[in-house]
Amino acid sequence: MGQYQKLCSYLDYFEERTKEKDVEDIEQLSYVRESTPYYISYSREMMNFAKACYEVEFIDFSYTHTLEAHQIHSVEGMEEKVEVADEPLLKAILTKIIREERFVAGAWIAYMKKNLFLKVLLRLKQLGLCEGSSIA
Repeated sequence: MGQYQKLCSYLDYFEERTKEKDVEDIEQLSYVRESTPYYISYSREMMNFAKACYEVEFIDFSYTHTLEAHQIHSVEGMEEKVEVADEPLLKAILTKIIREERFVAGAWIAYMKKNLFLKVLLRLKQLGLCEGSSIA
């Protein structure tokens, strides 16, 4: 089994959520349980995925330094680099995504609409860090 298989097992979940990319009403998103102007309650799957990142140690506690070293200063920068990122950079990108919700309510919604969770997992698979061989 790939060392990050627990994360990779969420590929189907995130692929299915891409159908909701253009949904404007937050309450209609399947990965949001409830929302207020100050707080978003996410689905169990989203919360379990975030927890799994820590469990499999796919976290970069120096993610701000790693992103800075790769000259990533924005969401667009993460989008641009995720498709060519190595494992350490993927960790930094995903750590920023996971941690940002703590400081900005709704950050995960923005990242979901840009498919960044999915793109990180697809790159992990491409690098052969998930079960089975790499994808084309």
